[in-house]
Amino acid sequence: MPAITIDTAQLTYPLVAVQGPGNEGGGVAFVDGSADPPPEVGLPAGTGYRLRLGDGTTAAVAFDVHEDGTLAFAPEYDAFLGGRGGRRLTVRGAPVVVDARSLDHPLAPDLPGAAPLSPDRTHALRLLPASGYRLRVEAGTADGELAFSVTLDGGVTPASESAGFASAVGGVLTVRGRTVTVDGRGLSHGLLPVGAGTFLPPDTVHRLTLLPAAGYVFLAGPGVAADFSYTVRPDGTVDYDASCDRFLSGRGTGTLVVGGFPVVLSAAGADSDILGLEGLPDPAPRPPRELAAVLVPAKGYQPRTAYGVCSGFRVGRDGTPAADPAGARSYRAGDEGPRAAAEGPPAGLTVRIARAVPGGPPPRGRVAFTADGRPLGTVLLDGVGLASLRTAAVPAGTREIVVAYEGDDAHRPCTTTLRLREGA
Repeated sequence: MPAITIDTAQLTYPLVAVQGPGNEGGGVAFVDGSADPPPEVGLPAGTGYRLRLGDGTTAAVAFDVHEDGTLAFAPEYDAFLGGRGGRRLTVRGAPVVVDARSLDHPLAPDLPGAAPLSPDRTHALRLLPASGYRLRVEAGTADGELAFSVTLDGGVTPASESAGFASAVGGVLTVRGRTVTVDGRGLSHGLLPVGAGTFLPPDTVHRLTLLPAAGYVFLAGPGVAADFSYTVRPDGTVDYDASCDRFLSGRGTGTLVVGGFPVVLSAAGADSDILGLEGLPDPAPRPPRELAAVLVPAKGYQPRTAYGVCSGFRVGRDGTPAADPAGARSYRAGDEGPRAAAEGPPAGLTVRIARAVPGGPPPRGRVAFTADGRPLGTVLLDGVGLASLRTAAVPAGTREIVVAYEGDDAHRPCTTTLRLREGA
């Protein structure tokens, strides 16, 4: 059987396998054609050999092996193959530029041995003509991809379903992604997108530009994984599981509003004050030895005292806090607070801020809801001055909710009190 040397040192991704004649998918395992010396592969005489670049990605160029072990290929492949009449196949790629600088996360070519492409610069690649190239989201558990092909003339063609967030001119592929807004201003802590952007403080809204994908996730703090994921759809709208409806809103829009549940930690029976939660900003203290915070459902919150960091607790999707099994003896659930509140029906709270002058601009800004001094959430006014909060975290027995409007350039700050109806 003739031995053919395969030299792919001029490709960006030099690992290739040979697909046998007739496209039956046989051949050899992946070899590194950039090695020195290049590898030799035994191939029987035949026509229509192709190089397989990855799962579902096979080069459009083909070559033949004669009975005497020499190579042949069609003249239209001369730009990509060399070695006609010899036993050494030299493989060259077309120049392709990937520009994904608009994204907040890397893209990983779905090819053996390929490293992620960072979004801080463009990337010049050398690729064989082929269909089925894929750039996958490299951001935590997010699962999504952009498919494209490279033609024999060196042009790039994105998959039709990427219209609106990717385009190509010649050999330049531009990936724009979809920009979504993340609003976590009702939380006592920021959010860290896993693999996609930087820390998002809770004092403002933030914009992330992402490739459409499912499974984007956040950290609520170092080592504290939020217990939800969300999807960015090809049209730029967001989606999430129905079990998250109590603390997430924005499904079907371009804005993901991340809420949480008020949790009160009391150290009345401990030997030290609570100084805060490990890795999270220190919330404003309430009575001595007590700490209140609005937390997103997550596992791994750790109270911090003068003597160190305590064992962790989690907040469920229904707002119920629970201690990690290893530290269960260090906690006791009270009759008030998130656990009792979560067992009742959700409360719908709505206020309207009037215009300062009839016919004037509508009020803008945030409205904060609190019950017995415990924060329930913060909501942005809509275009007509309405703010609505739906929460299952109103403490049991609460009959009054304090609403505070922060004001804007044309409207003064104000505070009012809502009285809950019986059964609310």
